[in-house]
Amino acid sequence: MQHETSVKPALRVTFQFVGGRISVLQTEPVDTVVLPSDPLEGYEDHSGFWVTVVGHDGRVLYRRVLNSPVQFNPEVHEPGPAGMSSRRTAAAQPSGTFTVVLPRFDGASVELHSSPDDPARFFAPAQRILSAPLVTSPPSSPEA
Repeated sequence: MQHETSVKPALRVTFQFVGGRISVLQTEPVDTVVLPSDPLEGYEDHSGFWVTVVGHDGRVLYRRVLNSPVQFNPEVHEPGPAGMSSRRTAAAQPSGTFTVVLPRFDGASVELHSSPDDPARFFAPAQRILSAPLVTSPPSSPEA
């Protein structure tokens, strides 16, 4: 299967997360190649993490499945007597940013969907955790 590789109008959306809260930090217009959409239907009971672009009429226009950027139990690698070892550790307040490039649609919004962070419920169906209009925004300036 061939994917389209032409440059098109897109948005670079930067999200910020602190603990389980996620917000849109910045939205920048760019002209670039956008990864193809994953299937737009048939995922309603799936677990995981994905981003969707939703039109003003509520239709899903684009969907991209991702690894969850918010890690409540990250894997830590450490040197040990027998070489490198790895273990899981609890992160009470994970924080950071992540960026996704999305196709640009007039009047659209972005939604994030995620399964619960509780390890006992990782495979529960994903729920919408964020919905925000896709409007361009200037870079955030540091607070004085």
